[in-house]
Amino acid sequence: MTDTTPDLEIDQLIWSIVRTSSNPHDYLNFVRYARGRKAGHAAALMAATDNWGKKDAPALFPQTLAALEVLAEEGNSQAMFHLGRAHRLGFGVPPNLVTGTEWYRRGAALGNTHCIINLGRHTALQDPEAGFALFEQAAALGNPAGHC
Repeated sequence: MTDTTPDLEIDQLIWSIVRTSSNPHDYLNFVRYARGRKAGHAAALMAATDNWGKKDAPALFPQTLAALEVLAEEGNSQAMFHLGRAHRLGFGVPPNLVTGTEWYRRGAALGNTHCIINLGRHTALQDPEAGFALFEQAAALGNPAGHC
């Protein structure tokens, strides 16, 4: 498994780009993206409110994905997980399950359990046994969420 960047550092990287935006949707994408983590949601929601009339301002969230791609191309499997999630759910880009799954697949190949679990969720829709095998792999690597 490759070295990974903790979620907090990735959140800070994304915030460092988004916080200069005038587009309220960048801030809403950040809140959706960082759901469930302590990542400055209040500041992002306030900025979205302050910029609500500027919906046509240039969006910066796609730049966050470019920054994550740099990390991913360097072999950072946690960045691959975040890219997979962003593409799958449409954070800053139109939702694209194929692209999201490919990022999960790349991270899973490096042993990232978050990628393995999400790849398992996608795989289980078409091939339950293969999906369950991925969950078992994640659990064996120490991620208890693999028992889902």
